[in-house]
This record gives sequence, C-alpha cells and structure tokens, in this order.
Amino acid sequence: MSKKMITDENSKKYTVKEKKPFYKKWWFWLIVVIIAIGIFGSAGSSSKSKNDSNTEQTTTNKAATNKNKVFKLGQTATHDKVDLNVNNVKYANSIGPETPQDGNQFAIVNVTLKNNSNESKDYNTLDFKIDNNGDIKDSTCVSSDNNDMQSGEMDKGASITKDVIFEIPNNADKSNLKLVYEPSFFNDNLKIRFALQ
Repeated sequence: MSKKMITDENSKKYTVKEKKPFYKKWWFWLIVVIIAIGIFGSAGSSSKSKNDSNTEQTTTNKAATNKNKVFKLGQTATHDKVDLNVNNVKYANSIGPETPQDGNQFAIVNVTLKNNSNESKDYNTLDFKIDNNGDIKDSTCVSSDNNDMQSGEMDKGASITKDVIFEIPNNADKSNLKLVYEPSFFNDNLKIRFALQ
C-alpha cells in the first residue's frame, strides 16, 4: 500500500494509507474461487444426480415388476442383490416329533438365498409368509428339523439352502398357495410372490 501525505486546513500534515480497490484485496479473490468451485462442483454432481436418479428409478421399476409378478418354482427373484429361488415344496403331517394343530398340515418350502453383493446380508425366517387365498400366515418354528431356516447373516458371495415351514389347513387349495417374501421391514410395498405348484 502506498502512503499519501495530506495537509488539513490548519496546515497540519498527516500520513494516510491509500485504500486499495476491493478487487485488489485477497479476500475478494478467495470468495471468487469458492464461488467458482461451487458452480463447477454442482455442475458435476448434477450429472451424477441424474445417474443416481436413473438407477433409483430402474431399481424402483424392478421392485414394482417383482411386486406384481408371481414367480414359479425354480425361477429367480432378485432384491437388493440377493437372489431367491424356491426349489420345491413338500407337505407332511409331522416333522420328527412335531405335529401341527388339528386339521392342519405342514408345508415345507425349500428356498435358496444367494448374496451377490459386496457386503454381508441378513436373512430371517420372519421375512417369509404363506398366502392361502388371502389368509396370510407367518412361518412356524419347528426345532427338531436341522434344515429349517432361523435367522443369520450371509457373507458376500455366500448362499444358503434352508426349509421354511408353515402350518396350513388340510383342505387348503394347494394350486393357489403362494410364498410371500418381504425382505424389507421398512418397505411394506415390497412383496415377492412364488406360486407353490
């Protein structure tokens, strides 16, 4: 900064610093750089947001397709990078010493879950229900069967094949039975259905 000598009315001399114009100050340029970074940064994230929203929309459309589709035995349904296959269904009046309530039988649904993600995934027998013409029931815990599904965690790339066991009426129309898979506690709309015939 330059100094300037000024003389007042009484002939007193003062030394005064000359002020720089605002565009020559360091803080002005700092603000300009921050604004420029903000503009260019938001332009880059705008295209990323478009890609993210397209991916989200595709995932939503896939979930909506799974929601309305009824899969068949042997077909694969996928949610959140986890594949679900229903391998077979058996019916029994007892499993070991366990018997169902009077007038009921066991439906033993053998399923395979495969984790295709890069992180571990939880599974739980409570994610599965059986739909008997609108009468939806939770799975039944049968402790004597070593292959019945409980709850656990699958490492990335791992798969499990377990039985999910239900009690159904003896007179249930087996041609209309469906396995309902609800893998997300937070999304009531996500239900994947498999015809059990």
